[in-house]
Amino acid sequence: MYTLKQAHLARDKTGGKVYEFYIDMRTAGKGYEEFYKRIQEEGVYFIRGKGAEKDIPDTVAQASAAASRALVLLSQGEVQIEPVTAEVITERCSGCGECVMSCVYSAIALEDGKAVVNSALCKGCGTCAGACLAKAIVLHHFTDEELVAELEGIFSEMLVYERVVA
Repeated sequence: MYTLKQAHLARDKTGGKVYEFYIDMRTAGKGYEEFYKRIQEEGVYFIRGKGAEKDIPDTVAQASAAASRALVLLSQGEVQIEPVTAEVITERCSGCGECVMSCVYSAIALEDGKAVVNSALCKGCGTCAGACLAKAIVLHHFTDEELVAELEGIFSEMLVYERVVA
């Protein structure tokens, strides 16, 4: 019942899509079944999963940890995102969608035939930049020039070290 109330509040206050993932939905109690049906009609999506066999203490501990992490994020008011994110150079983007398929964080979408990065979802892994055939995606703080300069610095240090040892 608590998750139903939270889903209802989230849907009511934000107007966003709310997904309720559950393994076993039991709404025993006066008016609970009606409330469950009402929030389904209001647009809360219910997705049933198959849970692994766990004992009750493990389940309670895992749920408590998940709730704690959610509360920490909600209580902050602001969330820091990764500074290393991808950016699309729209003039180069052909709209092939290779970057969309390669992004494991679902941070890239095609809009008006061009790739667009959601920086809040992007983790800066660089997979999309590597997959982009048109080289239309750059990774902030990891441009080709920066990586080449870093490698040149590493190799120049290696050469100095080899001269000293020899």
